[in-house]
Amino acid sequence: MWNLVSGGLDWFDRWCNITEPSPKVDTQMEEYMLFAKKIVVVLPAYNAAQTLVQTVADLPKDVVDAIVLVDDHSQDATVEIALRLGLQVFSHRMNKGYGGNQKTCYQEALRLGADVIVMVHPDYQYDPKLAGALASLVACGTYDVALASRIIGGGL
Repeated sequence: MWNLVSGGLDWFDRWCNITEPSPKVDTQMEEYMLFAKKIVVVLPAYNAAQTLVQTVADLPKDVVDAIVLVDDHSQDATVEIALRLGLQVFSHRMNKGYGGNQKTCYQEALRLGADVIVMVHPDYQYDPKLAGALASLVACGTYDVALASRIIGGGL
């Protein structure tokens, strides 16, 4: 079975047409904020300029160690706003669709050494304030995966 984490990702970078190189994974132990786990929030973005600032503002910074935005060839100012917000940004040279964007999000979070990855849509489909609660369910070891639903919970 092919291991996406341990290497051999050059094909993926070419397929995604990622314009910026991925950062090297820091293998030194760091002090993380939630159960000593590195929490990375990933934002799969496409034309999210109007809601990105509010989404990022509402993320719980007290538990999030890194925020990564993967832009799927937006036609608005999503990338520029993300850079001004200090996010780590990866841009597709061509639109890969939602599934392709998700794959890049997970790939880049793993390259950063994420122990827990929380996906939040930057168009404010989901309440970003809940990212900490979801991350804690996994970080504490109670669950392997935690999923949220805007439909079951009543939504915004």
